Amino acid sequence: MLPADMIARIDVNKTMLPGLTEGGIGATVDILTPRPLTIGKTYGALSVSGMLAERVHNVRPNVSGLYAWVNPAQTFGMLVAGSYVDMRASGDYARISQWDDADFNVIRGSATAPVATTERLAGPRQASYGTYGGGTKRTFGSIAIQYKPAASLTLSVDGFYTRLDQRIDDSIVNLVFGNTIINPVVDRQGIVTAGTYPGQAFLQSPAVAAVLAGRTVAQPQKLSVIRARDRLAESYDVGVNALWRPAATITVTADLSRGRAKGDKRFDPYVLIGNYAANDVSYALAHASPQIATSDTMFTDPARIRFGYAGNWGQTVDDRLTEAQLVGRWHHGTSGLTGISLGADYQDCSKGAGQRQFTVRSL
Repeated sequence: MLPADMIARIDVNKTMLPGLTEGGIGATVDILTPRPLTIGKTYGALSVSGMLAERVHNVRPNVSGLYAWVNPAQTFGMLVAGSYVDMRASGDYARISQWDDADFNVIRGSATAPVATTERLAGPRQASYGTYGGGTKRTFGSIAIQYKPAASLTLSVDGFYTRLDQRIDDSIVNLVFGNTIINPVVDRQGIVTAGTYPGQAFLQSPAVAAVLAGRTVAQPQKLSVIRARDRLAESYDVGVNALWRPAATITVTADLSRGRAKGDKRFDPYVLIGNYAANDVSYALAHASPQIATSDTMFTDPARIRFGYAGNWGQTVDDRLTEAQLVGRWHHGTSGLTGISLGADYQDCSKGAGQRQFTVRSL
């Protein structure tokens, strides 16, 4: 996002116009940055601010500014602009991370006299509590040079570079419910609104083990996850423009630009350590919020501890666009036929994507 002092005008076109590049399905947004000969004078602006987010105990700087120089004859000008934003944030959350519409092992009755069936239900897969912290750094720079060799001709060269660097660290505790549930309460849509997910103590009782023999049983687990999410995005664009007005009613514009956008999700590592739940986990959906209770602590019995895996993967994108446009317009009058536009547009767009993966699994 550009700071306000780096935007001269924003045009939002809800319908297609002859001078717009084809391809938009909702609207075309044209962000016009200031140019030196448009400003018409030597001018400078600087904005400095600080941001203090909750639980981030230091002020993060936000700086933006521009400087435009124009010669006395107003035939040549240069403008440079830049900004740097450092945004930090932290927070915590509790949520049901995923719902399953699947076949559940349903047990009704007691541990000594159970009855097991298979039912299609919509139940929660896992509940998560997590804390996160990190931030985003955004850097932007641009330059515009204009030359007016004649009153009817203006030549312009524009370019910009922007970079976004993000790092978010998560520390999460997950409770994975499993696929077996005791005495579920189900609404008309088949959604589990309450029930008990059995731990090892219940599942290992002889009567329960007998009725579940031959079935796939996934029991509740408690997992601790440490995760880092990094993302890097860079883009640049360089363009030249010529604006010629040979007569009061005729305008000819020519544009040529070359742009590139790169994205790198980098590596997204996470480490998972947990254990199977020894005791039952009760679940209820009250007032649209999950209520969960268990008597287990995270790591009490070394025999039940399980190690997940440390996984790394990354995704990259590399898009390039070359565009050229030549448009001539005759404009006259204020009613009826006010103008005629003729032109040609050329685009060469290439899209690249890649993925790399490295996974270490525990024994």
